Amino acid sequence: MVRPDRWLALATAVLLAALVPFLSPGSQAMGAAQTVERVTTGLAGDVDTFDPHRTRTTIGYQFAMSMYDRLVSVDANSKIVPYLATSWQVTPTTATLTLRNDATCSDGTKVTASVVAGSLRRLGAPDTRAPYAVRTFGVGGFTVAADDTAGTVTITLNRPFSDLLLGLAMPWAAIVCPAGLRDQDALGAKSFGSGLYVLDQSIRASSYTLVARSDYRWAPKDAAALDALPKRVTYRLVSNTTTAANLLLAGGLDIAGISGRDLDRVITNKTLARTESVSFGTDYLLFNQAEGRPGADRAVRTAMAMAIDREGYNKAAYAGQAKPVTNFFTSKVDCFNRATKDLVPRYDPNEARAALQRAGWTAAADGKLAKDGKPLTVKVLGYPAQNAGPEYLFEALQKVGVAAQLQVVEFGTLTTIYFGSGDWDVTSFPFGPPMPSPNTITAFVSGPTPPNGTNLAHIRNEEYNTAAEAGRTTTGVGRCVHWVQSQAVLLRNVDVVPLVARVTQWFGRGLEFRMFAESVIDPFSIKKRP
Repeated sequence: MVRPDRWLALATAVLLAALVPFLSPGSQAMGAAQTVERVTTGLAGDVDTFDPHRTRTTIGYQFAMSMYDRLVSVDANSKIVPYLATSWQVTPTTATLTLRNDATCSDGTKVTASVVAGSLRRLGAPDTRAPYAVRTFGVGGFTVAADDTAGTVTITLNRPFSDLLLGLAMPWAAIVCPAGLRDQDALGAKSFGSGLYVLDQSIRASSYTLVARSDYRWAPKDAAALDALPKRVTYRLVSNTTTAANLLLAGGLDIAGISGRDLDRVITNKTLARTESVSFGTDYLLFNQAEGRPGADRAVRTAMAMAIDREGYNKAAYAGQAKPVTNFFTSKVDCFNRATKDLVPRYDPNEARAALQRAGWTAAADGKLAKDGKPLTVKVLGYPAQNAGPEYLFEALQKVGVAAQLQVVEFGTLTTIYFGSGDWDVTSFPFGPPMPSPNTITAFVSGPTPPNGTNLAHIRNEEYNTAAEAGRTTTGVGRCVHWVQSQAVLLRNVDVVPLVARVTQWFGRGLEFRMFAESVIDPFSIKKRP
């Protein structure tokens, strides 16, 4: 199984990559059932692999969710609903799922408990190198037992992990059919699933066409009517967002996600229905708390947090299109803590400077603060996709007397600094977890520090560690008690300071749909608008 630190670094890369799919044109009504006959889908970049266990991108998730089934799914409220499994029993270390008996692979093979077990074993096998398997099974290892007569699959974990059921609902937990397990190299280029769609035509770096199965009769519990879903979907590379907006307005796209400078002109077109997509995580301030760094002092962290205005950062980084927040998760995440407003330092630059002076920092002739002859110098780290966000942080800290230094680097260099040299003090971390679980932040704020782990801010908060461990090992209603507490602990200690939640506006021409994640459309939700 992949190391947690490697998985988390990969997860960060995925969430910062500009690989956002744009669904596109050509839908036509067919008969009284309002069936969508054909949809052409534009992609901002190419798919990395069709292997659902190995893909690392949101585009890969889009294909995985279209061509493969999963044991369970999540509805619009992030609640788990039946899919291949009709019912289940869960403890902190086990999950026993009862399967429906009518699902078949695209080659006609029946989806039995043994078929499911074989796919799950492959997902968690070290040789598979599945980057997100740890999000389903945890880090302690597991076994899978199948009972074809009873139609049940039992997963047993070596260590308690309360996200097991939710992890089984994620795209990377797709059930790969036996033909794919026998020819695993082919999984990267072909489909071997029991899902609604099969890959019909593939032209690398150009287009991919999926065709709906005529024999498909099973779907997640909250799916739209199967006869209303698109019968044929062609994915075509459309790498420029301005081009996507132009095509949408001209009728060349049916659905598109639009953000940035192109958004205003699309919003004014009242013929398009708009759907807002909000990420599971938020952009939040991190302060490097390594020994000898200014951020190791809670008083300094608090004062710097008070110097930052969320609205100001929003305007600089996202042209005001994001949502200021007071938590590092959004309400789409299970166990979201709604009572965090008073736990986050309020914006007050005058008080920020005064607080630093009370902590022993005095102003020099140039207005910059120093203690024992040493100036309060911090390095602000950002990357170009944050637009003017890093500059805003730099200027806001300068205004309260901090001798800030600004470094804006390409993403590859950013991750090298985060997880390598550690030479930074303040950053806006774009936290974009791939699933709606409060556990997804844990390895970024606890545990080993770089280069041995991903606790890049060198946070040492034992109260958080205790609450998070209880959340990971508790099922039922008690689970959220611990996760709510863990969120409050990080905020009170100013280990994490939430800024904004990223928002993408999606538009449909004659179609309605819902988002599975920030930039992944649920393929079972696309239908003609009433």
